[in-house]
Amino acid sequence: MNRLEFLRLCTFAAILLSGLSLGTQNSSAQTRRTSPEMRMLTVGVAVTPSFQKIPAWKDTFKKRLKYASSILEREFKIKLKEVIFWTWEPDPSYDSRQLLDDLMNRYPLSSKNVDIMIGLSKLEEISGSMNIRDLHVLGRTRPFSGFTLLRYPNNPLFKVQEETVLIHELGHLFGAMHTDNAETIMAPYADRQIPTTFDAANRQIVSMTRAMDFRKGTESLPVEVVQQLLDAYQGMGLSQQSVDFYYALVRFYLKLGQDENALRTLEQLSQMEPEDGQIRYDLGTLYFKTGQWDKAQKELSTAVLQLVGPAAKGLKSRAYNLLGQTHYRAGNMEGAHYNWTKALSLDPQNLDIKINLAVTQLKRGQMTAAVNDLMKALEKSPENPKILSNLGLAAYMAKKPEDAIRYYEKALKVYERKRAEGNKLSQEELYAVAELHAGLGVSYWVLDRKKDAAQFFSTACQVDPTVDCRIRMAKIYFEIQDWDQAIQYAVSAIQTNKEDPELYGIVGVAMTRKGDPKTAIGVFQEGLRYVRDNKGASKFHANSGHLYLQLQQPDLALSEFTSAVAKDYNNRDAHFGLALTYLTKNMPVDARRALQNVLGLDPSHEQAKKLLVQTERMIQELQNQEVTLTIKPGQNNRS
Repeated sequence: MNRLEFLRLCTFAAILLSGLSLGTQNSSAQTRRTSPEMRMLTVGVAVTPSFQKIPAWKDTFKKRLKYASSILEREFKIKLKEVIFWTWEPDPSYDSRQLLDDLMNRYPLSSKNVDIMIGLSKLEEISGSMNIRDLHVLGRTRPFSGFTLLRYPNNPLFKVQEETVLIHELGHLFGAMHTDNAETIMAPYADRQIPTTFDAANRQIVSMTRAMDFRKGTESLPVEVVQQLLDAYQGMGLSQQSVDFYYALVRFYLKLGQDENALRTLEQLSQMEPEDGQIRYDLGTLYFKTGQWDKAQKELSTAVLQLVGPAAKGLKSRAYNLLGQTHYRAGNMEGAHYNWTKALSLDPQNLDIKINLAVTQLKRGQMTAAVNDLMKALEKSPENPKILSNLGLAAYMAKKPEDAIRYYEKALKVYERKRAEGNKLSQEELYAVAELHAGLGVSYWVLDRKKDAAQFFSTACQVDPTVDCRIRMAKIYFEIQDWDQAIQYAVSAIQTNKEDPELYGIVGVAMTRKGDPKTAIGVFQEGLRYVRDNKGASKFHANSGHLYLQLQQPDLALSEFTSAVAKDYNNRDAHFGLALTYLTKNMPVDARRALQNVLGLDPSHEQAKKLLVQTERMIQELQNQEVTLTIKPGQNNRS
């Protein structure tokens, strides 16, 4: 036996031994390496009329689809079957993003009974700035959505582009991203050689997502898979990716509860696509979710201007709805009512918006109209806790605490049943539960059942142990004039939310009612550091002015009232305080001018009317005294 034959024999023996060794370990290893079953996907195709004018377009497309399917079958055991065609007539002026939005709006996967949807359209013009080698000029995909768009120009494509663009976009559909490897399918540019394989990194990504249900989107992916995908993307680098890819990242971050990362990515997207209303809407929504009301309002206001066309109607309604909520939270009932009215005009059957509008009526004192609208809504949705809660509020405002309790308790039972069924309450629902307990607390307090009230108040903060809850509790105790509790909750909230001037107002007034004017003045002066509007600052100055009067320090009072009027001339209380201060300083003429200002702002101000009469008498008496002093003793005044 020569040396070469010996080596061959040793190699053959090693292979046999290796096979025997593997076979004796664990049969599960072989099971893990068993390839998955073939996955069959039904394809829907929406075709524009202009595209249908291309000769033999259908046969050509079926060949391209067959080629793409052959690659997916070989690499991932995914087969594209049963092609269903529809005629699609979008607005011819739409760009690729708008076309994709329109496709998704018109052809929902569930209603069309397909697994993925492909839109075919003509690319009528190619500007000089477009590089036809760039496959994203020819196609656009929203990863994990089940929708992809292909656009073919008037001039025939190179064969490398014809054969690559569809499989490239289908790769994006499963989450594959651009790679620097020019010889693979996910290279962003199609060059000389037709790529037939995926690079290793993208092969791993599609292997993880091959079984996802596009009708459910990223919700169908387990959390561990989402984290693995994010790790894979970070390893590949995130440069030169499409806008839609970054959208997929945002959804992943949100699924993992990484709101800050999602917010940062959306902010980058808004810089990349400043005219994209969808991005503005999503950014505004996330600002709203994270409690950044001013930023939310700014982005949503921009979104409603940029969202145009029938496909954007639903999104625009939701944007107006959220805008209404930002105004409502800021206490601007007029702004809330305006935006919710706009939202309802776009979505007339939306019960939630109807309830919101009824709530604004309630807050604006339109009690009868609000209750009528809420009762109509209750007929359609008798177990709706939001309706029940607001009917409870209406009953409380109408001084019917027993009815309020009945509605609040019925709303609470809805949430209790949900919990009993094993469903976890969302943060918004937990907030609503806390509000219901607070409402019950106030109602029982009015009925003089103080122990029951205190228990509900305590439960409210246990359900929602946040600074917002402490703020709400401070306001509730302030309204029912339990000054100690109001101070306790407000001071607790200030420790983590020291720039909220309303909290200083609560503590300052409560200290005043407790007979501690010096401490109250200090609180108002501290609160002034954080007041951002002139009206609020005017109130704080006026409050301090009254306290200085109480402490018999009229000069300091005069300074505070003067500042209050300078900040807000329409502050009647500040003018009235000036009048009181001038009278204290024996300056009735100045007091008269201040009282006239009060009555100019509010002709029905009874205290000002009475005090003006007294002031006029004082002025008359002073004038009489001056006349008497000018008459010499024994002088005859007759002319």
